[in-house]
Amino acid sequence: MRAIWRWLAGLAVVMAWQSASADGLCTFSPINIVLPSVSTVNGSAITVAASTTINCSGLPVGNVRVCLQIGAGSNYDAAPATRYMANGNIGQMQYNIYTDPSYSTVWGTYANPPVGYTDVTLSNLLTGSGTLPIYFKIPANQTGLTQGTYTASLTANTVATYVQWLLNVAHPCNTTIENNLGTVPITISATVIADCSITTSNIAFGNQGLLNTALTANGAISVQCTNGSPYTIALDKGTTTGSTLLDRQLKSGSNIVHYQLYSDAARTTVWGDGTSGAPTLGKTGSGAIQNWPVYARIPVQTTPATGTYTDTITATVSF
Repeated sequence: MRAIWRWLAGLAVVMAWQSASADGLCTFSPINIVLPSVSTVNGSAITVAASTTINCSGLPVGNVRVCLQIGAGSNYDAAPATRYMANGNIGQMQYNIYTDPSYSTVWGTYANPPVGYTDVTLSNLLTGSGTLPIYFKIPANQTGLTQGTYTASLTANTVATYVQWLLNVAHPCNTTIENNLGTVPITISATVIADCSITTSNIAFGNQGLLNTALTANGAISVQCTNGSPYTIALDKGTTTGSTLLDRQLKSGSNIVHYQLYSDAARTTVWGDGTSGAPTLGKTGSGAIQNWPVYARIPVQTTPATGTYTDTITATVSF
């Protein structure tokens, strides 16, 4: 391939075709990206800005435009618009590479443009350096991912397209006026962590008269945990003074009403914190929100004074 230079002698402009210098080259720093830990529960995208440093020397031109083509990658990517990191044969995490800090333009190849580039100005000693920013993003809401490390390897093909010296008019990428500079390895990794979130709904027995028959009511606990990650839900004894896991109490002033919480519809298994014969509830995350009923009962007992009786239970998810 050949490059054009315009040389000025007096007022005359002379054009000459010459081959690129055999001694001239540009080198790139490797691109190794370790993205922050990924929680599939919080639903947030993850972005990282990186760069590669370009050092050019021995090129008999004033400026060099260095163009970087980044292909699909190593994990069955269909095109640059669809890139994946893989965790062995377990699963694939979507990600992509962008040319802009707003993460809107996917970085591609000449066959699937656009490509990223930077301009390097060479000194009188025919040397110069530049920095090419590269932007990585993991999109949100990949709830099906399992815990583990996901990786990808890509090879970026690089070319230099020479700028007309003195006139300083840049040739665009993907022209015939360019030299191949070789390849730049890109490695990317991200780790999906075990994570959970928990929310609860209140339990209301409503307005009642005499407590000469048992009363029942239901609540719910909603948990979202990383796909495949085991977790347990514990319920404490409550805030009423004198309550225990096996004898929970509602309170109004100095009066109490005995009640209990269960993990099964038959109301035979007290739901507790794993002590005093009151087990926790153990499950495995699916990545999606899972809803678990809380079954409550007020047994037959002496009816206390009228009033609004309350208690507060703390639900804890451990993973």
